[in-house]
Amino acid sequence: MILELAKRTSRRLSLQSAFFLLFITTLPVAFSSDGNSLSNFAADWYKQNNGATDKWFGLEAPMKTYGFSVKGDMKEAYFGQVAGGLPNQPKSNWCFDMKLKGTLELDKLFPALNGWSMISYWRYRAGGNPRWAAGTPNFIAPSNMPNGADLWNLAQMIQFDSKNKALMFNIGWENPYEQFLQQPLSKIFENQAISTSKGIGANAGPGIVVTNPSRTSSYAYRTSPVPWGNTFGAWGATLRVKPRRDTSIQIGLYWANSNMGGPNPTQFLPNNVYPYSSVPNSYKGQFRSSGQVVPVVNGNGQQTSRTQNLGWVSGTANNHGFGGTAGSPQFNPKTQNIGVTGADVGNGGQYSQNGLFNVNEIAWEPKLGKDRLEGKYVIGSYVWGNNNSQFTPVAFTTDAYGARRPVPTQVSPVIWGLYLQADQQLYAEKGNNYQEDQVSMHGKISKQGLYTFSEFTYTPPNGCQVPYYFQVGLVYKGLIPTRDNDMLGICLGSAIYSPQFNQYIKSQNEALVNNYGSALNATVPNGPTMASPQQLGTGNSTTQSSYYAYQPYFTSTQIIEACYDIQLTKWANLKPFVEYIINPAGNSTVANSVVVGVTSKWFF
Repeated sequence: MILELAKRTSRRLSLQSAFFLLFITTLPVAFSSDGNSLSNFAADWYKQNNGATDKWFGLEAPMKTYGFSVKGDMKEAYFGQVAGGLPNQPKSNWCFDMKLKGTLELDKLFPALNGWSMISYWRYRAGGNPRWAAGTPNFIAPSNMPNGADLWNLAQMIQFDSKNKALMFNIGWENPYEQFLQQPLSKIFENQAISTSKGIGANAGPGIVVTNPSRTSSYAYRTSPVPWGNTFGAWGATLRVKPRRDTSIQIGLYWANSNMGGPNPTQFLPNNVYPYSSVPNSYKGQFRSSGQVVPVVNGNGQQTSRTQNLGWVSGTANNHGFGGTAGSPQFNPKTQNIGVTGADVGNGGQYSQNGLFNVNEIAWEPKLGKDRLEGKYVIGSYVWGNNNSQFTPVAFTTDAYGARRPVPTQVSPVIWGLYLQADQQLYAEKGNNYQEDQVSMHGKISKQGLYTFSEFTYTPPNGCQVPYYFQVGLVYKGLIPTRDNDMLGICLGSAIYSPQFNQYIKSQNEALVNNYGSALNATVPNGPTMASPQQLGTGNSTTQSSYYAYQPYFTSTQIIEACYDIQLTKWANLKPFVEYIINPAGNSTVANSVVVGVTSKWFF
C-alpha cells in the first residue's frame, strides 16, 4: 500500500510540492562546514527570525513608514488514504494554501483618522480533494483547505480599534468565520470538522421543492447550509465591546447570500448506487453531472440494455472572491402546489436566495490560579436567514413518470444554532515566557504546558442533518526538552445525525411501492429483488418490476486525529499527522477511513 501511494504521489506533484521538497532536501547544505558562501547564506537564512522572506526582502521598514504591513503563511500538505473510504478516487492528494493579510494604518497618512485602518485578506488554495476518497461529507473532510480546484478568497474591510482595545468596529466584505469562534489550538489539526466547521454548516434540511430544468418532475432543491468556513464572503459589519479586560461581547450582521454556499454533492455515493438504486455498483465514488446518462441494472444487479438520464437539479455555484457581490436571484417556489398530482411545484430555475446572517458571541478569558493559567469560555449563536424546509411533516406527489415522492411541506425562514467553547490551560511549566506566534492572524500563543480545548454545537434537528456536534482535544507545548515550541496534539470529534432526518428517509422508503402508511409496505423486501404486483398483494398482474433496498439510516461519525507539530526554524514548521474516521458517510455504507499525511508551513 505504501509503495502504491508513493507511485501515485510521484505522478501528482505540484510545482509548490516540488519547491517544498527542494527546501527539505537542501537543509543539510545549511549545516555543512565547508565554508562556502552558499552554505553560509543558507545557515543565516535558516537561523534568522524575520520570516522566510527576511522582513519582505528589506521592504518592511519603508512600508511601515506609511503605515502598511503584511503578514502571511504558505502551507503544503500531503494526504494518503491507506484504508477504508471509496473506490474510483485518488488515494493520494497534495494540497496547497497561501494566506496574506495586509493592514494600512490610516492615521499614518491622515492623522485625524486615529485608530482607523484598512484590512485586506487574500487566500489562494489549490490541489486535490481527500474527502472524495475518504467518503465523508464536506464538513468532516480530512482536509480543511482543498476543493479540487484553484480558488481565490478575499475579504476587505475598514476597521476601528480604540486605543485601549475596549471598542472595535469594522465594515466591508467580510467572513464571520475569521472573527467568531476563534480556537487557535484546534487549528493545528487538519480535519475540517475539528479545525474549521466545528459542527456549524452541516447540511440543512431536505430543501425547497422545485422543478428540474426540463420541467418533467419535481425535486427538493437543497438550499445552502450555513457557510461556516474560509470560503464565504458577504457585505456586513462587526462590533465588539470589552466592558472588562477579560470579557467581550461581539455582534455581527452580514448578507446571507446563498449563492456563496457550496453545491450539492456530485458523486455516486454508496447509497446512490445498487442495491439502493438502478445505477451499477461500479459507479460508486465516481463523479456525476447534471443530465448524465448511465446504464441501468435490474433487481439482481445485472446490467440491462436500458439507460437512465439522471436529470438531477444541481446546487448553486461555489463562488469565491467577489463573485457574489450582486446577490442571488429571486427564490419563489410555488409551495401551494406541493402534494398536487402532476402540478408544477417549482419556479423553473431560480434556486438561490438572499437574507441576513447574524452571529453573536460573549467571551470570558480569565487567568486562573497562582500560575495565571489562561482560559477562554464562550457562548455564541448564529442565524442564517435563508428559507429552507423541515424534515417533518411531508406530503406525497406524483411526478410525470408516475413515481411517488415524499416532499417537505413545512418551510422555515431561517436556520439557527448555538455553540459553546471552553479552552483552558491545565498545567504550565515553570520559567517560560510568552513567545510571539508566527502564525498570522492569531496574536500570541500560550506558555509551555498542557492545554485542553472543547466545543459543542446545537441546531434544531428538524432542519439540520447534523444538529449535535462536539469535540475535545489535548495539546502539550514543549513536551520534549529543548523542543520548547513543538506541539503534540490529539483530538476527538463526534457528529450526531438528526432523528427527524431519519424519519424523512423512512417516508422515502415507504413510498417505494404503495401509499404512505399502507400495510402493503411491509411486504416490500428489505433488499433488491424481482417481484410481481401479484406477489406483493397489489393485483393480478405477473409483470415483474425491480425493487431496490431501503435507504439506510444515519447514526453518527467520529474523528480521531493526532499530530506532532515540529518547529524547524522560527519561520517554518513540519507536522506529521494521522486521522481515523469512524463511519465516514454516517450511514454505515463506507468503511472506516485511515488518512496519514504531513504538512509544511512557512511564515512570511
